Amino acid sequence: MAIFPSFYVGCFIFGTSFVSYLYLKRYEPRSLSRFFICFVCVPCLLATGLVSHFVSFLRAFTVCILSYNALLLGYATVYRLSIFHPLAQYPGPLLPRVSKLRSSYVCAQGRQHVYYQRLHEQYGDFVRVGPNELSIRDASAIPEVLGVGGLPKGPFWDDRPNSGPTLISRRDPVEHARRRKPWNRGFTSAAVRDYEDIVIKRSQQLVERLDGLVQELKDGGNGNWVALDMGAWMSYFSTDLMGDMVFGGGFELVRDGKDSEGIWELMESALETSAIIAHVPWLFLFVQVVPSLQALVDRVQEFARRNVIKRMAMGAQRKDLYFHLSDEEKHESIPPSFEELTADGTLAIVAGSDTSATVLTALFYYLVRRPAAYKRLQEEIDFVFPRGVETTDAAKLSDMTWLNGCINEASRLVPPVPSGGQRTVLRGAGPKVIGKHVVPEGTQVFVHTYSIHRDPRNFSSPDVFLPERWLSRIPQEITAHNPAALFPFSYGPENCAGKSLALLEMRMVVCWLLQQFELQPPGDSDGRLPFDEWETALRDFYVMQKPPLWLKLRRRQ
Repeated sequence: MAIFPSFYVGCFIFGTSFVSYLYLKRYEPRSLSRFFICFVCVPCLLATGLVSHFVSFLRAFTVCILSYNALLLGYATVYRLSIFHPLAQYPGPLLPRVSKLRSSYVCAQGRQHVYYQRLHEQYGDFVRVGPNELSIRDASAIPEVLGVGGLPKGPFWDDRPNSGPTLISRRDPVEHARRRKPWNRGFTSAAVRDYEDIVIKRSQQLVERLDGLVQELKDGGNGNWVALDMGAWMSYFSTDLMGDMVFGGGFELVRDGKDSEGIWELMESALETSAIIAHVPWLFLFVQVVPSLQALVDRVQEFARRNVIKRMAMGAQRKDLYFHLSDEEKHESIPPSFEELTADGTLAIVAGSDTSATVLTALFYYLVRRPAAYKRLQEEIDFVFPRGVETTDAAKLSDMTWLNGCINEASRLVPPVPSGGQRTVLRGAGPKVIGKHVVPEGTQVFVHTYSIHRDPRNFSSPDVFLPERWLSRIPQEITAHNPAALFPFSYGPENCAGKSLALLEMRMVVCWLLQQFELQPPGDSDGRLPFDEWETALRDFYVMQKPPLWLKLRRRQ
């Protein structure tokens, strides 16, 4: 008689947990209340029904909640590792098959771009990196996944408490296309020409500020060389520029020579935290119950609201990016909401400043490491813009073949979004054929930018800075060159809207700085990160976070 109640209790818990598992397998909890119901309330109800078989309700509840959740974990683990899982035929390491918490851990180390690259080197072009997720290292998959008729964004963008209705977080392609319209208007050729004066003003300010530092801090015993963190200065410049573009100014990091308001510290903290949590989106549900995380969310939202309110009060003084985002020419029947303007304003600051600063910093790093490439760029700049001629002619800048090759090569080696954006094969839409692979519905995929950019099948000597691979006449020793495999600004209808502006500012700043200054490695690091370790110290938190890049700077003789 003693066995029957135990058997009865076990069957009851087993059956209830299995039904719950089938539900959760299809529908992840999207709110704290639903999460609480699924993982706490159900065991509580079980305990209420089975309390007569235990000494007390507390003991019944303890047994029920532990066994119920252990069974849920067991069902998921067995199924995800079994031959019956739709992705069972795809190779990959063991732990990521069981849980995406492994991806969150790797992301927290900042090395997920290198981690995925190594997985591809070990397992091939299609690697299972999550219970329902594939990483792809195949250039031919770029248009199939990201192009017109490709896949919509995945749950990586779900449940974010601080994103609001940002363009980048819109998973519905129709809604994304609607929100993309003002961005497209803001980056037409005519619109970017309107921005040239803003770029010139900030570029000139950067050059004058650095020249002033050379004069103030010069070391008379070392040829007037001054050591500066060029990575920080590139961030100051790009942040000030995007502040002008979106909020009508107010950011003066170049003038101050530091991030007085903590803008970068705030943005990088938010990006890092979001990137780690987003691998397991339902963890965002708990942000509001963790005081430090909620405080970070509140700071980002307050920063955005404060600057949008200030910009709205200023009115349309010029046709900057905000002019188009706010639809001040009334192209749409319904104006954007304050929440949309707040979210997209913050997105523009982060995306517009971070991408440009990262590529610029990488470019200076590789140029200083390869003097022959540096010398050739210097000669091209001196030919197109002799001393005394400002480097502000956008048409001439766009025609500089070696400069553009250097920018392409820097963005190939250090793409601003190294691991790409997650896409999904929607449930109910049927499987998606990608190359020779049939990817089941309900699967998340991402085309891994960093791995494709450094794949020797696409680029000979893939880890070497070789701008000559982008010339019209490629040297014979470069046997592999696939321009279609370069996509640092993503690809297709959801690519980086501001690519044209980013190229303009990068071309102008590089030419203006190298026309006026010489750069050298820093020599003695004085406790700083050694120069040769800069590339290995890069961190991937969805966007690439760069370490300090100390270089020696002086006026050209």
